[in-house]
Amino acid sequence: MSIERVTVWSYVARGKTLYRVEVRPMKGSGKKPVQRGAFITYEQAQRAALMIRDEMDSGHVHSARKTVDELCTEFIAYKEGYVTEQTRANYMQIYKLYLLPYLGDKLVSKVQVADLEKLLKDLAPSLRSETLKTVFTRIRMLFKFAEGQRYVSFNPANHVRLPKSLIRNETQVKKPWSSEETILALKAFEGDALEPFLHLMIFLGLRKGEALGLKWSNVDLKHRQVRIANSRSSRRFLGPRGKIITIDGDGKTKNQKTRTLGLDSNLSRILESELLKQKTMAERRGEVWSDDRYVVSTKNGLPPSISRVAKRFNEVLSRNGLRRIRIHDCRATSAVLSLTGGAPLEATSQALGHGSRDFTKRVYAKDVPGLNEHFTRGISLALGIEDDQ
Repeated sequence: MSIERVTVWSYVARGKTLYRVEVRPMKGSGKKPVQRGAFITYEQAQRAALMIRDEMDSGHVHSARKTVDELCTEFIAYKEGYVTEQTRANYMQIYKLYLLPYLGDKLVSKVQVADLEKLLKDLAPSLRSETLKTVFTRIRMLFKFAEGQRYVSFNPANHVRLPKSLIRNETQVKKPWSSEETILALKAFEGDALEPFLHLMIFLGLRKGEALGLKWSNVDLKHRQVRIANSRSSRRFLGPRGKIITIDGDGKTKNQKTRTLGLDSNLSRILESELLKQKTMAERRGEVWSDDRYVVSTKNGLPPSISRVAKRFNEVLSRNGLRRIRIHDCRATSAVLSLTGGAPLEATSQALGHGSRDFTKRVYAKDVPGLNEHFTRGISLALGIEDDQ
């Protein structure tokens, strides 16, 4: 495609084919032709030529003084109305944590492929692979916006490749606690503010948000039942001047459904004790008791910060020398213990709030000890062969 006052040609440098452009000014302008080179593709060279020609004709340089920090602010503002406020805040969080400390002061027009490759290489040792990929995706989105605004002639992130050496196939998921480890963990949390929380996770298989969102109004100690209808989670929002604000709040459960679970005598005892303690503390503060309070709460009767719950959980594990797992892995522990104890797969699946029994089997059956023995023993029994064990 021919572009007025523009010539594009290829050349070879260090064994690679690159492209160069020349842009000529309008007649009588008194300006000189401009050449630029080292473009990786013909299309990049064309886009650069158009930018140069526009700047030459208008006298306005699109990105001469725009920094990466300023670009991020403009991009987040542009996204308003196209994505949720939480998504915008999550984008900005990524940029503030991982991009701006490295390249925030650099001019957008000066960012090169090598800059982004070095950034990812520096981040890789401290980030999980999935997080690193997310950072890379957000950077690519940012420079795609810059390309669309004609702040850059091409998106440098499109030519960055994550080396396989940077991608570790690790997972955050930890092996569920064994029955012995679970007993030790329950013992370690005795008397701790998170004791009811851990019992809800282990004995009911709740998700973290479901345990933190449970209110006394949904607990029926007389009939030993709890109704799981809410889930508590953290959401990010953009405040004044781009400040990221994190707010904890209640919402629906993951599948938008409610479920009712039974309480055994042990969990009933734990909840009865917690209820009496909370009522006593409220009375001392001169407050009128309300069943709208949370089962897991702080000394002042308020729901604990979700981030603080995770921190406290890890502190107790470390102090007692227990194998560290994620809070969500307590739910996996609950599932495996249930199946190991002989609970029907259907019962475990319903209690966990899974959409199907197949999902429960696929995710948790592999961690249930003794399944192979049950399998072979079943064949022997069907054939009438006695097991000498």
